[in-house]
Amino acid sequence: MQLGVSRTPVSDAINRLADEGLVEIYPQTGTFVARLWLDKIETAQFVRVALETAAIRRTAERATPETIAGFRQNLERQRKAADKQDFEQFYELDEALHDLICDAAGLVGLREIASKERSQIDRVRRLLLHYETRMIETLAEHEAIISAIADKDPDKAAKTMEAHIAQMGKMLLHLRNKRPELFGS
Repeated sequence: MQLGVSRTPVSDAINRLADEGLVEIYPQTGTFVARLWLDKIETAQFVRVALETAAIRRTAERATPETIAGFRQNLERQRKAADKQDFEQFYELDEALHDLICDAAGLVGLREIASKERSQIDRVRRLLLHYETRMIETLAEHEAIISAIADKDPDKAAKTMEAHIAQMGKMLLHLRNKRPELFGS
């Protein structure tokens, strides 16, 4: 092989991607990037809302000044990435903020569970950041979420997180109308 990697780890990686619904394997034909399926994304959204609103409630109840400082540092880096229109850096910081919230909830393994559940919608999230003013809107939503945590208001934090996650669902329908070729029927 050109990359000096045997077939077994490549095959294992492709099978893991197929298990997560990110690629489709057609024997004797090929492996292709999976289309976006609204029903799978809706399920992932549902799980994400359940996990992340529960996590943020717990985080708001137990956040320390150090935790809040870490959130604010992430937000400042997001702001700089948005100013530069650096979509990749912004996306990575967005992921990191959600991971920080899961970590601050203090539940072992929660970050990994939430990250796995986000995999079905990560492609959509990346696409949507490029649309119109979504990066700036996302930053404002993140600022509201962190403000609610800093105020130690679990209800407001959960409502703000749920609204933030729901926004992607609304934009997804808009994307489906603009780019129907990306979606399965």
